[in-house]
Amino acid sequence: MKTIGFIDYYLNEWHANNYPKWIAESPAGKGGFAVSYAWGEKAAPDGVSTKAWCEKYGVTPCGSMEEVCEKSDYLIILSPDNSEKHLEYAQKVLPFGKRTYIDKTFTPALGEAKKIFALAEQYHTPVCSSSALRFAEEIVSYKGDVRGLVTLGSGPSFDTYAVHQFEIIARLMGVGAEKLMAVKNAANVSLLIQYKDGRNAAYNQFIGANVPFAVSIETGNSSDVCYRSIGSDFFKSFINALIEFFDTGKVLAEKEDTLSVIAMIEAGKKALKAPFEWIPIGAI
Repeated sequence: MKTIGFIDYYLNEWHANNYPKWIAESPAGKGGFAVSYAWGEKAAPDGVSTKAWCEKYGVTPCGSMEEVCEKSDYLIILSPDNSEKHLEYAQKVLPFGKRTYIDKTFTPALGEAKKIFALAEQYHTPVCSSSALRFAEEIVSYKGDVRGLVTLGSGPSFDTYAVHQFEIIARLMGVGAEKLMAVKNAANVSLLIQYKDGRNAAYNQFIGANVPFAVSIETGNSSDVCYRSIGSDFFKSFINALIEFFDTGKVLAEKEDTLSVIAMIEAGKKALKAPFEWIPIGAI
């Protein structure tokens, strides 16, 4: 059995609660991978401690993240809603040289993302990150030209959910986003992203609503639009890709894609404070 270690800000959160079962059942792993060790920096907001969480999920609690790193074959830095902790955790985890997945959002700032990749290179540690939306069948199966696109989704906040739509944009349009502009209507978010080659993407997020993720793609024929509402089990596909990364080293997303996503998120935060102004997207 190949062991996976969790490192989290607090463990009783949606990703930590679901990943162990999905990993154990993943066809890619064929039952040969298991979440075996875990460390949480603090108890969850609802009071569930690391020890209590581990007892519930059949995982061995560790007294430090270093202990998790020593005992585990592979590592997952979680803290999906507190990405400001990722650089701090990576500084202690990556020196162990073990394949490490860092949960979405990789970092809240482009400078921090570059520091993590620099650490990974320094210690020769394979590291990657991705939103599960990158693996939606509706996205993966599209093989045509992309002259432009519009994404749609929801989520309680821009900071924690922007990664999903930007991941779709990066996967379909690639790197090269140059600048973006925000049009903020009440609590909802609309962004226009312009690429260096003149192509555009539009991002639309309904804060607090329950709107399915979707994408409309302008294809090679400008009069032909491909609309896809995302309803596939993208988390299952994501977990399969995660296991493949642990097993073979094939990253879920290339470094440049991840940096591009973080650069767009960072610029988006600035744009929301200055609607109708073009904000440059940081160089990756």
